[in-house]
This record gives sequence, C-alpha cells and structure tokens, in this order.
Amino acid sequence: MAKEQMVKCRFCKKEILKSKAYQNGLKTYYCNKECYEHQQNKDKYKPTKVKIDGSNNPRRKMTDYIMELYVNAGYDKHDIPWELITSQIKNFKDRDKTVTDGGIQYTLWYLLEIEGKNLFNEEEFNGSIINLVPTNYIKAKQYCEEMIKLKKEIEDFQFEDKVVTIHKSFDNIKKRKDLTFD
Repeated sequence: MAKEQMVKCRFCKKEILKSKAYQNGLKTYYCNKECYEHQQNKDKYKPTKVKIDGSNNPRRKMTDYIMELYVNAGYDKHDIPWELITSQIKNFKDRDKTVTDGGIQYTLWYLLEIEGKNLFNEEEFNGSIINLVPTNYIKAKQYCEEMIKLKKEIEDFQFEDKVVTIHKSFDNIKKRKDLTFD
C-alpha cells in the first residue's frame, strides 16, 4: 500500500493530503477555497514601506496601523476586510481632495486615544472602522492644529528670572479664631 503524498497549504502552512488539497495551478496547494481566497487578497495589496525617493510611505504606515487596531481587537490579520477598507478610503479621498493617509491614521488615533471610542462598536462599525473617519476627520484635524499651536507656544515661552517677594499678613487669622472644620 502506497503512502499518500503530503503537501503544505500555501496560506496557513498546514500539511494536508495531496488528494484532499484545493489545487490552483501547478504545485500550488491550499487547505480549501477559503485559504486560497485569503492568499489572493493577501497578494493583491502589499504597499511598499518606502517610496522610490527613500521617504516613508504614508499609505503603508496607515494600513499597518489599521491592521494593528484590528489585531488588537481580536481579529485574525487575514480576516481584515481590506477590499472594503481600501474602497472606503478611496471614496473618502475622492470626495475630499484634502484628505491624506496620515490624516486618516491620525483620526483613528484621535478617536481611540483622545475620545476613548470603541472603534469596533457594532452600531458605528458596520464592517469597517473607516466608517468613523469622515464624520470625525475635521474634529481630529482641529485638535491636531491646536496641539501643534500649543507645542509651539510652549517652545517659544521665555521664563523671566526675577525675584518676587510676597508679604503675608497673619492679622486676619488671629481675628477669626472661632472658625474650625468641626
């Protein structure tokens, strides 16, 4: 009796029987169609970490932050609805040309850290945390501008080294001996 050959799923790396594997193309095996589709989605969108000029790619930074939010909320990184998220970002940026990837990331940070919102609240979540961005983008931008202004004012503040003498009189205390905390 011949031993059946084992193959590895390209997506989850589990060993499976070759006869039971979902095959796509030559020598490309998956546990099932779901693993195949996850791999296709994974391969489809992979922005680079740096641009051609060597600067950081803000889109990659934003998507990494979104993935971190989903993973921290208990999602598997392969179950994140990237098609929905990226289409919502594209639609939002098409409607308002001033929207940036960094602004979207900052808005999500603002909602989570400053306002203390649950980004995965079922009422507002509706499949993607990007649903919260359009309604809060301007508020987060104003907060950012205020913080930048405050930081600049603090940096520009000059302390004056002056000696100030304060004279305190105890005359009023002696007159009010009848006052107590009791």
